[in-house]
Amino acid sequence: MAKNWIGTTVYYSCDLCFSEATVLDARHGEFCQRCADRYDFDSDEFFAALDRMERYA
Repeated sequence: MAKNWIGTTVYYSCDLCFSEATVLDARHGEFCQRCADRYDFDSDEFFAALDRMERYA
C-alpha cells in the first residue's frame, strides 16, 4: 500500500500496477479496478503477481 498525492488529492496506489486504487480488500490490499478484474484474489496467478511486485519494491 502506498499513499500518494496529486496536488491536494490523497489516494492509495494499486499494489500491482501503482494506478489509483479503487478496490480495497482487507485481506490482500488495495487495487485498481483493472487489476481487480484481471485476477481472482485467491489464485496462484494473483499471488505470483504480488511476489513479482515485492521484488521491485
